[in-house]
Amino acid sequence: RDFSAASAEHTAAQRQGRPEAEVVSLQLQRDRHEDEYVRALREHRSAQETLETLRVQIGDAAIRRSLPAFQSLQQRQLKLAVEQSRMNTLAGRAHLSKGLYQNSLRELERISAAVHDIRKLHARQAVQA
Repeated sequence: RDFSAASAEHTAAQRQGRPEAEVVSLQLQRDRHEDEYVRALREHRSAQETLETLRVQIGDAAIRRSLPAFQSLQQRQLKLAVEQSRMNTLAGRAHLSKGLYQNSLRELERISAAVHDIRKLHARQAVQA
């Protein structure tokens, strides 16, 4: 949950006259969310300042010149991610198929053993008769 939801819940709990322990717990939760929000806001502002500093150092012209290569890199990375996903899917399917194949071989072995046992039984019965 975010700060605004925690704050709204705390306010509602106070208005509804919920037990003091619950109100205090909600207040602590709201305060933690507020601290997280402030920390995230500081990090965001710092990242924006760093970006602007780098933009000034590098220059807009250099950024524009490198943009096509960067876009090409992003497209290739996307294609690579898609192919890696396909490979993972195929590897998972291969693993399942191997398991099914092994089960089939075990079942065939069981059937073969049963057929041999029946043949031996019939052969003994034919000899005794």
